[in-house]
Amino acid sequence: IGLGSTVVGALVGLLGFGLFLWLYQFRVFDFGEQWWTVWWAWPLCFVLDDLAYYWSHRFGHRVRWFWASHVNHHSSQHYNLSTALRQSWTGFLTLGFVFTLPLVLLGFHPVMIAICGGFNLIYQFWIHTEAIDRMPRW
Repeated sequence: IGLGSTVVGALVGLLGFGLFLWLYQFRVFDFGEQWWTVWWAWPLCFVLDDLAYYWSHRFGHRVRWFWASHVNHHSSQHYNLSTALRQSWTGFLTLGFVFTLPLVLLGFHPVMIAICGGFNLIYQFWIHTEAIDRMPRW
């Protein structure tokens, strides 16, 4: 399941990234041509990306449309690292990426969002194990 969701996620992710690049021209704020050098934008982007992930995940538990795709993730008897990879191949059909769209429209470059999202995923990966008793939650 993890391999399939990774392959489908990569293909759909490229389409989503293209959409984000296109929407970036309609941003409200502009961090300049050298957006990667604006140091304070990175932690802000990380926190806002985590907030977007929170709402996406909350909808995954509260809204049937999202739960239909998210339920595979919670089908394990044990809480281990493979549980983090147990993702549906149909996650893109829920259109959960719309929770991240406001970041693009606020002016965060899609590459910055992708990098911050990657760090967020690393954190999420490690909280899906019984080996770590409790991770800090900010």
